[in-house]
Amino acid sequence: MEPLASGVVALAVTIGYRFVVADKDKRALRANFALYLAPSLVDKMIASDVPPALGGEIRSVSLFFSDIAGFSGFSEKMAPTEVVSLMNEYLSAMSDVIEENGGFVDKYVGDAIVAVFGAPIDDRDHATHAVRAALRCRERLEELNRTQAAFAGRKLRQRIGLNSGEALVGNIGSRRRFNYTAMGDVVNLASRLEGAKPCRWPVRRSGGANSMRSASKAGRTR
Repeated sequence: MEPLASGVVALAVTIGYRFVVADKDKRALRANFALYLAPSLVDKMIASDVPPALGGEIRSVSLFFSDIAGFSGFSEKMAPTEVVSLMNEYLSAMSDVIEENGGFVDKYVGDAIVAVFGAPIDDRDHATHAVRAALRCRERLEELNRTQAAFAGRKLRQRIGLNSGEALVGNIGSRRRFNYTAMGDVVNLASRLEGAKPCRWPVRRSGGANSMRSASKAGRTR
């Protein structure tokens, strides 16, 4: 019995060591990204041999900015509970589309959505996926306008700005509160595109990157 007991103890020690030490980094990654990414993307990131650098790194990414056109005007005429119900439905639907196309929602700012494609998981086709997400978001909003009572008669429209390039990504914030986000000129330009004056296409993309132009073609021909 003693050899058996010794074996059990050794196995328990090995498992305990792995849980406490060897798997510490994986648990930290899962805790950091569980609120940002879909569970399948978290699993893929943890299985990757190149985990993200939470302290900050330069990555090639695509930024997605969107908001609802004329939101302030019509929301002022609604009861607070109606606004909350509509926005929760809208933000949930758009977030699902973004995650289904490999992106993650960085933040919500009122009716605006900021999302990132290409981080924390490497994605060579992040521009294509960002464009496809934008086009699918437009289709999904049209579906909501037709089928959801909270949207009936409002015919909501959205503006979307996309831009691809290198950005600083990592855990950024104060000592007590931070989140995984992106910073840089590529982010600022995407924001400006989203807020630009109305034009023919509700989805506006930067013309400075070949990847974004080819992604637009892929999105239209899907």
